[in-house]
Amino acid sequence: MTGREIIKRVDDGANNYIRMFGEAPHMESIDNGVYRIIRPKKGEQGIKFICDVRPERLDKKIIRKIKRLKMPVWWPLQTQKPGDELYMAAFPGEMIAHEKAKFARRAETPEDFARWAASANGGFDVAYACIHPQYHYPLCQRGALRCYFIEVDGQIAATAAIMTDGANASLEFVATEKTHRRQGLASGVCAAAIADAFARGAEIVTLRAGNEGTRELYTSLGFKIYNEALEMSP
Repeated sequence: MTGREIIKRVDDGANNYIRMFGEAPHMESIDNGVYRIIRPKKGEQGIKFICDVRPERLDKKIIRKIKRLKMPVWWPLQTQKPGDELYMAAFPGEMIAHEKAKFARRAETPEDFARWAASANGGFDVAYACIHPQYHYPLCQRGALRCYFIEVDGQIAATAAIMTDGANASLEFVATEKTHRRQGLASGVCAAAIADAFARGAEIVTLRAGNEGTRELYTSLGFKIYNEALEMSP
């Protein structure tokens, strides 16, 4: 797999993650052929985002129109400077195990998913729940979203999830409660999620990390950075 192909897999995983929000019945997803708008229906609350941006169809007029919408945009790497975000991927055989992965559980019941969603939502700096504890649960039922957590004293302390789209998988919703950070819990729950993804046939696990401080966490699990792949690969 070339560097450019890996970059595309990373972008595909990120767009799949955003599209997931739009699949819930309280949300709407509008694709105009150049980009997709994800937003809550009138009277509802939820995430607002622009994703699935097609770089080959962009021009200055469309870019100005997107900016006027004043919504977060998931730009593909082709449209931004390498280094603005970490593009990372891991392949089977590259993953590094973690001792605390054995403490991770998967949220399989509606009750577990609601608890997981409450903890994962805490990682978003917004006033509303991005993940709906009821409306997004069908994604778990069909296996498109698999959610994992580690508990400490009966409370969820760390979360992660794997979203799948065919043979592609992306690591999402990584969060740790403030009082339990720097204890290896994020590494443990991520390692469990990644191992399960590869065991179920994933060819690649990708992620986009906006926080440079997460570099150490993900590289310690076996991820490699591909930000420069567009320049190095023909």
